[in-house]
Amino acid sequence: MRFFTATSAVCVTGLTGVNTGSFFSRSGQNVNPVLIQIGGLGILTFTSLVFYCIRNGFSLTDRIALGQAILHDKTFDMGRVLKAIVIWTLIIETCGAVFIFYAQRPSLFKN
Repeated sequence: MRFFTATSAVCVTGLTGVNTGSFFSRSGQNVNPVLIQIGGLGILTFTSLVFYCIRNGFSLTDRIALGQAILHDKTFDMGRVLKAIVIWTLIIETCGAVFIFYAQRPSLFKN
């Protein structure tokens, strides 16, 4: 059941066969969101790569495989793309977390 939950978390499907709060230890409960984050970053990276290739006009006749297209494109910097994805993800998630925090604490806005 642990393997299924971990796989589901990385695949970002959210399926679980057990109650996460009662079945997993505290460390197991902390690992699950990390796996979800890794899966989400993987999806963002893949999507960004696809849009990059579409934007630059890579066609199937020009390139046999995506890997070859990237290796032949000297302007593509995968490290820079990954860094931007991680930074923007953290910025957006932090803004969301701050919003949720203040939305859950209405007493902070009272005089």
